[in-house]
Amino acid sequence: MNSPMAFLLTLLAGATSVIAGTTWTVNCEVLSIQRSDPIVNPGVAGGHVHAIVGGTAFNRSMIGDNSAVNTKATTCNKFTDHSNYVREHAKSSGWLNN
Repeated sequence: MNSPMAFLLTLLAGATSVIAGTTWTVNCEVLSIQRSDPIVNPGVAGGHVHAIVGGTAFNRSMIGDNSAVNTKATTCNKFTDHSNYVREHAKSSGWLNN
């Protein structure tokens, strides 16, 4: 099952968090697929590919700044949540050709 739909289902399952016995689900569209990880490699291309969802102000060097606060939109269905969620993306899926 190596398709965009399978990837989205995996991504959505990963965006679910369990807090005190209740489930809070965020459904998001992919904002970008790129070699960026501002936590591990701020400001430069990372060693592997990530799928990024959430706030549209995402950038490679956003550690410690207020990009999430200043973003104008989100790819998620919780419109007041401008956080970004980053998940490792398998290069073999063919979504990124480099």
